[in-house]
Amino acid sequence: MYNNFMIKKWIRDASVYPGVTFTDIENTFIEEGAKIEEGCFIEPLVSIDAKSTIQKGARLYQGVIVKESVVGEGSNIGQYTLLRNNVILLGKNVIGPHSEISNSTFHEGASAYHRAFVSDATIGEGTQIGSGIVTANSWHDGNKYETIIGKNVKIGVNAVFVAPIKIGDEAVIAAGSTITKNVETKQMAFGRARQVTKEQNEK
Repeated sequence: MYNNFMIKKWIRDASVYPGVTFTDIENTFIEEGAKIEEGCFIEPLVSIDAKSTIQKGARLYQGVIVKESVVGEGSNIGQYTLLRNNVILLGKNVIGPHSEISNSTFHEGASAYHRAFVSDATIGEGTQIGSGIVTANSWHDGNKYETIIGKNVKIGVNAVFVAPIKIGDEAVIAAGSTITKNVETKQMAFGRARQVTKEQNEK
């Protein structure tokens, strides 16, 4: 979970964070120096390192790990989700269970539902991302590229974005699409083969 996990200094006294609800502080891993504001709700097995900030009213459910990141005011982070390497949630965000977010910014109200992998991305205000999204950010040349998704975009389940790529405001991305080219404002993009259905004895 962490390097040198056993020698880190964990806080076991909930009074260090007045106004924060810990459901099981003895089984929660808060490193000294972590900033947690009042009104937050934190379940067992949550880990927050010293370089992270959890803003007012955020809710972190069981097993969430936050490393070098900011969880914005009123955000909800689902079970066993990992936020790492400079994730910035600007407020009222929902990140679903079993997701991984790395080096990305979610503007206010942007959400990604369960089993999302988002890396090196900027997600615009109010954008809704379906389950199983992937932003594919690495190429064979060893470099990493950015995915930029605009405001109020609607993205179906299991969409894949191959960076570098930009999605305009209010675009719609169909479920199961692999998107390799930019999508302009208010466009709809499909990137998948058409379903073919036949009788089982047909050749």
